[in-house]
Amino acid sequence: HEICDAKNGVSDVLLHSWEFYQQCSDTAFAAPRGLWELFRSTLKGNAYTTWQSVWTAIPNGTPLTVARFEQALKDFIAKYAGPDDRAHQIDYLRNLKKPHTIPCQQLQILFENLNSMADWLPGTNAVLANSDLKRAYYNAMPQKWQQHYVKAGKNVERDELNNLRTYF
Repeated sequence: HEICDAKNGVSDVLLHSWEFYQQCSDTAFAAPRGLWELFRSTLKGNAYTTWQSVWTAIPNGTPLTVARFEQALKDFIAKYAGPDDRAHQIDYLRNLKKPHTIPCQQLQILFENLNSMADWLPGTNAVLANSDLKRAYYNAMPQKWQQHYVKAGKNVERDELNNLRTYF
């Protein structure tokens, strides 16, 4: 895994932490304490120091479980992010437009990942529910594509996100 130094603040820390956790959960990491040490080895500079402060703030005797690791990652991210960052992430997702160079399947993955990452940021704004995520994905498409979708008798409320991606 790449080294994170947090020079770009919350964007570095959020992406690094979230990707690390996703990769480790995909491999069903068997030794929870190893997660903590492996993550620490991917940090340097301010990020390393901040992670150490999160880790050492955990009371002695607290089991270092995978769930506690996830919470520690969120605590780490919160050292760089505030509630406004969560609101901005959700607003960004609602207003994102499909770049011409990104295939629809990749855009769907981007939407799902950005929504999932928003849940790792501090704050109380709800991440997008499935119906809102579908609507945001639909709204990201070029206007002409949206018109063809409606003319084809399709409906965002009835279709699943995968059906939207397949159509577009």
